[in-house]
Amino acid sequence: MPSPVFISYRRSDSQHATGRLFARLAPRFLAEADIFMDVEAIAAGADFQAALDRQLADCKVALVMIGPGWLAAGAPGARRLDDPEDFVRREVAAALAREITVIPVLVDQTPMPREEDLPAPLKPLAKRNAVRLTHERFEADADALAAKVVRDLGRPLDLEQDVLKLFFSFKGTIGRKQFWVGFVAIFVLAIAVAAAISAALGIPVGQFLAEPESLPKNVQMLQQIATAWVWWPLLALAWKRIRDLGHGWDFFAAIFLSSLGAVGLDLAGYGSEASTLESVAVLLLLVVGVLKGTRFIAHDA
Repeated sequence: MPSPVFISYRRSDSQHATGRLFARLAPRFLAEADIFMDVEAIAAGADFQAALDRQLADCKVALVMIGPGWLAAGAPGARRLDDPEDFVRREVAAALAREITVIPVLVDQTPMPREEDLPAPLKPLAKRNAVRLTHERFEADADALAAKVVRDLGRPLDLEQDVLKLFFSFKGTIGRKQFWVGFVAIFVLAIAVAAAISAALGIPVGQFLAEPESLPKNVQMLQQIATAWVWWPLLALAWKRIRDLGHGWDFFAAIFLSSLGAVGLDLAGYGSEASTLESVAVLLLLVVGVLKGTRFIAHDA
């Protein structure tokens, strides 16, 4: 089934930026099946040109990745864009001819191609409003582009922005901004819950949170339940952020095991040891939130 989003790019020019953009779009904003990016998406034995034509005939948004070598790619005096059989030229020309949303994506400081520098079928591209994708602001630039694509497809911006999915689902990836919003929200909510319970019991909130060993046994159990719930959403945020950084269980294990140990020790009555492990887990979460970057997919040349 054709994908609604088609990404046109030249491997020798912008494969890394394109791979990073794909990883940012899916699965946070779109499903992988919604994006056609490469020949790997064409089944073995299928007619290559026919498959491309079907994708271009039915897509609703085309992203044209333009890096520093896009315009001049080719041998001296034999520019690839001037060849009617060049695949990038054919992709862009077909998208422009259909008058769908065509977005030039300028990689880093690449200038927008001028109309006089483009072959006739591609000249309308010079009049399309472009977006820029920079290394320094990659997450923000890619998210802004993704939001525009989703709107152009007529879909709601609800993937990973839905509260329940953000806090309780381990699927997908999130950026630093989403991680910190979720992290702060969880702790604010945890303090609010603890304050409400301590107020109902007539216990100072500071004692309820910081001195649980001074509380009666039944109140200690209530305190443990009131605070232990935070680990599920915190771990969900951490896992999705770690996946966005290109890592997996190897990076996540320390956070998971320290948080699990803290909950176990707390329930077993070892409050001091539990606090130590909690501090380790929170420190590791802060490290995850501070780390910058997004995973990228490198394609074979």
